[in-house]
Amino acid sequence: MQNTFDRIPCKYLLESVAGIQDTAVNRTPVGSSAMRKFLDNAVELTEILEMKDHGDIIRNIRFDIGKTIESLSRGEQEAEDQQEKKLKMIAEERKKLDEREAEVRKNKEKNKVECRKSAESEVKGVLEEAKKLYETTAFFAQLGKSS
Repeated sequence: MQNTFDRIPCKYLLESVAGIQDTAVNRTPVGSSAMRKFLDNAVELTEILEMKDHGDIIRNIRFDIGKTIESLSRGEQEAEDQQEKKLKMIAEERKKLDEREAEVRKNKEKNKVECRKSAESEVKGVLEEAKKLYETTAFFAQLGKSS
């Protein structure tokens, strides 16, 4: 057994085993890169300990987990792509709504100007009529004084 441990290239494998044990016991969440590293170290350790059957099992686990991680990555990328697409559509809709709002405000101002001009024209008309009435009244009043 001592010869086996003498062949370990570096102590990081034993540290990795301790890390795997800690993760398993404490159920610590592990990222995909840490999981790959754990499994790579486990395979290397089974080779050093000449445990072929265990090594094959760990290789299969590593392969299956690798496929799962790739599938997860594709799913996450797909979800991100869908989100970006939806956000882009929302931004386009928002832009259209902003344009419509600007058009409504522009039309409101245009209508206000037209209403003011119309009111101004009506007031001028009323004042012109009042002026004519006053002039007519003043003219007849002047005629009445002269006779």
